[in-house]
Amino acid sequence: MVWITIPILIWILASCDYFGNAQPVTYFQTHDLSVRYFNDSTSCDGIDAPTSGQTLYFRHLVLSERQHDVLYVGAMNRIYKLNKTSMECMNAKELFPDQRQKERCHVQGKRKVPDCQNHIRVIMEWEPGELFVCGTGAYSPIGYHLDEVSLNMSGSTSRSLGMCPFDPLDNATSLLIDNGNPGNATVPYFGTYSDFIKNSPLFYRPSFSANGTDYSEKGTDTEDIKWLNFPQFVGSFDEGNEVYTFFRETAIEYPDKDAHKTYSRVAKVCKNDLGGGYSSKKKWLSFQKARLNCSIPGPEPYAFDQIYDIYKSDDMYFALFFREGENLNASALCMFRKADIERTFAGRFQEKMRSGTWHTVSDADNPAPRRDNCTVHDLGLHKFDSLSKYQLMDGNVNPLYDRPIYYKPGVQLTRLVVGREINGSRNIYMASDMGDIYDLFLKTYHSSKTFTVVLNAVYSIFESPQAVRNLQIQKEALYIGTDTSVARVDLDAVCDKFSRNQIDGCVLNSRCIWCSTNNTCIPQSIGVCENGRIDSNLITDTSTILKSLNIPEVLQRRKREVAVSGDAFLPIEDHVYRVSDVVWTKGTNGTILALSPEKFIVSKRGALFIRNVQDCDRGNYTAEKKDDGRLLAKVELDVKNPNSEKEEEDEWIQYFNDWSATFGNLKSCWAKTMGNCSGSPKLENPQTSHAP
Repeated sequence: MVWITIPILIWILASCDYFGNAQPVTYFQTHDLSVRYFNDSTSCDGIDAPTSGQTLYFRHLVLSERQHDVLYVGAMNRIYKLNKTSMECMNAKELFPDQRQKERCHVQGKRKVPDCQNHIRVIMEWEPGELFVCGTGAYSPIGYHLDEVSLNMSGSTSRSLGMCPFDPLDNATSLLIDNGNPGNATVPYFGTYSDFIKNSPLFYRPSFSANGTDYSEKGTDTEDIKWLNFPQFVGSFDEGNEVYTFFRETAIEYPDKDAHKTYSRVAKVCKNDLGGGYSSKKKWLSFQKARLNCSIPGPEPYAFDQIYDIYKSDDMYFALFFREGENLNASALCMFRKADIERTFAGRFQEKMRSGTWHTVSDADNPAPRRDNCTVHDLGLHKFDSLSKYQLMDGNVNPLYDRPIYYKPGVQLTRLVVGREINGSRNIYMASDMGDIYDLFLKTYHSSKTFTVVLNAVYSIFESPQAVRNLQIQKEALYIGTDTSVARVDLDAVCDKFSRNQIDGCVLNSRCIWCSTNNTCIPQSIGVCENGRIDSNLITDTSTILKSLNIPEVLQRRKREVAVSGDAFLPIEDHVYRVSDVVWTKGTNGTILALSPEKFIVSKRGALFIRNVQDCDRGNYTAEKKDDGRLLAKVELDVKNPNSEKEEEDEWIQYFNDWSATFGNLKSCWAKTMGNCSGSPKLENPQTSHAP
């Protein structure tokens, strides 16, 4: 018998939308969606089929920018070239590690599988017609040059320290930049560990030549934890004359020396940073980092400290965070403006004193020009002989709206992508460690009501729970990578799955249009609705959502039957956007019900509970929005007087069936919510909170 404390039970019920200001959510199962799969049982010409039951770890997905129909997949000992629409295998290449290295890896204490294999973690379309590929190489990273059409070797292999991780379960980042580098060369940037035992984290640019000039490699100081301290990288981005990288790490400035606190960071380097004197020639002069603050405000802010993914759209960064709690875990989504990041980077630094405390560095102690000033590097106006003493900024980067735009308890969200913006509307897709995709609708409108976020739908992509390791979006499709398969979800095909009772799901999807003339939901990309068109463009505030969804022919009168002395539940229609301040009336004259705990109770969702129902309670009930009288529900209540043992028995059977259904829902929600309540996420490697 498992006993649950009341606070935990309330948390579970809240996370399961049993009460509170929850929004209507449409749940799609695998059979409801247009999904195509590629998995470890799918055949590919030219390579041997995997051993039965073998997991191939499809953790690295790259949508080709040069070949419009290609999706590259990095897996264990393999690289696949798939048709991104049909998900059929176009080509594949086996890239096994050296046998001696596999044996050496195992002798050093690593598992034969998956550790001592070659997991492809970098795929770059570098030289014309050529791919650069990097794999973990059984804890000895190795790079390959492959023909992008045939996947045959087009060059020799090489050790690639600092370009991809040793540990296949580590996060890493890679970015190819073709502008702004010295000599305007095309150069890659990498963030990973450069040694077997993870003592040397590195954000790194390898050496290269351009226009007859040789440029040395550049990297962070691997011997000074003030630069990087056990980081896990989540993404890097080209920002003009700078490169941004995002990661989480053990906080060096946390006041409790005995506690290992994780903070999330954004760091930058200047592309034209040429290093300093002889001892610092290979180190960044311009490296600086700042903490990303994603927290719920309050006397004691509830901080989400572990960044898990990052997505850039225009000058806005969408970041997914996670917090491990004593009883339950929680995830949050925060938005950061590039301008706010730049403002923090232009501020003062922090410095660690000999006493171990940190203090703000004055401008006088950091004379101009600063080493992080990229203009100085770009114009070659100043030569720096030594490294800066300071890397950590004094200020934090605060999120837009000073809080998360969405958070959810009891769920670990691991990956996110953001759909294109259409007149201020967009959908955000987040993946969980259970394989579900959470579809959020985001609307930005006038300054007095800056934003709203609605959990619109949840997609269950896989038959059994499995963590999503990679998530990509391109035009009309999501691409999802797990350890056992790759899935493609057609986002436009979701539109016609919304029924008449799910109009809100259609309207709160920037890709869809609701045609009220024929009660159908169609994709924006292919559909034309000449009359009765309702879509996210009409939403300028919460009122217009309600007005758009208040369609008389859909709002049918519900019928409810209840026995004398029983309790009645009168709900708001499923398709109606949930609101508070609901007024319930009875009869044709619209008598307003007097609310009381003993008789009439209205929930936060707007539903009406009638306790101890009697004959006089029989009649028609109507729910309206308090401030403007918009119709939200119509219910006809019939009160039955059992006049036989058979009818009474039927009533009790119905009560039992209703209770069983409710208990079944709660049990299912309990399983999902408490499946990860040990205080730690489900890990495959104690060194990381999440695999790539």
